[in-house]
Amino acid sequence: MTTRKTKPVDPELVNAVREQVLEELKSEQQRKHQEALVELERNKKARTRYINEIKKSSEPWVDVIGFTETNSGVRVELDWNDAFVIYLKENGVTGADDEQIIQKWVALLLRDIADRMEERMSDSADSRYE
Repeated sequence: MTTRKTKPVDPELVNAVREQVLEELKSEQQRKHQEALVELERNKKARTRYINEIKKSSEPWVDVIGFTETNSGVRVELDWNDAFVIYLKENGVTGADDEQIIQKWVALLLRDIADRMEERMSDSADSRYE
């Protein structure tokens, strides 16, 4: 059996290697972050192009951008194209302007959802909501 002699490790060398590794990791992290930002910007531009195209479309389109709870209820932010407003008008939804027509559609949609939920709960004999 042979025994190996180990030389003492120079603490300055260890620190220098540690600093170099940390710097490389930091650089890699920064590179990945920059790539993510570039990808995010590319996706944002693609979505903007898509939205601009669909807004010009003759097919009805509506998109929920977001919603926020407020003291007076829920505020829903939507985006739509002219074809969607025309579709609503053709199906009997009226209003003074596009905004009011969309608001009425949202109210009708929510009422329909509530009615369907109520109907399902009343149909269920073992419903825990009764």
